[in-house]
Amino acid sequence: MIAAAVRPFRDRFPATEVAEVAAPGRAAEHLIDAAADAPLLVVGRRRAARGSHIGSTTHAVIHHAPCPVAVVPHT
Repeated sequence: MIAAAVRPFRDRFPATEVAEVAAPGRAAEHLIDAAADAPLLVVGRRRAARGSHIGSTTHAVIHHAPCPVAVVPHT
């Protein structure tokens, strides 16, 4: 399911490395660990009915990631 979800982006950006990982536990902790050697961590956020609220995972990543974080709204 993960490979199918990212396939359109992989086809559109073939030079971008993508690793599909499914692991038990908290998503924020996995993202923070995976970003240890990354120059940039990109996370998404849902479009909120009001304002620009972020979820708990994005909030944790912003505060604890060892690299810059780009928060991209769902389009």
